[in-house]
Amino acid sequence: MSAIETPAPDAPGEEWGALAVRIPGWRWPISTDSAPEPDMPGLFRIGRLSWRSTRGAQSKHQWTQHYGKGKCVPDPDHWAWWGWFITLLRPTPADGYMAHILPPGGAVTDWRIHLNTAITGPMSAYGTTLGRACIAAAATLGRWPGGAS
Repeated sequence: MSAIETPAPDAPGEEWGALAVRIPGWRWPISTDSAPEPDMPGLFRIGRLSWRSTRGAQSKHQWTQHYGKGKCVPDPDHWAWWGWFITLLRPTPADGYMAHILPPGGAVTDWRIHLNTAITGPMSAYGTTLGRACIAAAATLGRWPGGAS
């Protein structure tokens, strides 16, 4: 288990999403070859045009065949991804750790995830949104535990 460096807390969502995809154990929530369809909510599309504005493609299927899906990363600040991040963070019995998610409250403005591992003891990860907190927790663990299939 080795920690992975995270972007600054106020870094753009694209940087946090790119980190989420790079952490070992990442997998997309739908069955595709490498990334979700272009109209899936909460995605940053990097380096390509929207399929609707691409000449020659009359449908999403034709767009995918002719132009590819490009590089997509999840938006950690979009609520549609939060459940998936929690799913990927969930421990399995073999992992030997517990995770507790605490929402902002009182004087605390960040989401907090407290991890307790048999190897390293208690650890904490923080994020301005639940998605960023989950990514920070996976980076602290060095992998997405629920991502292995």
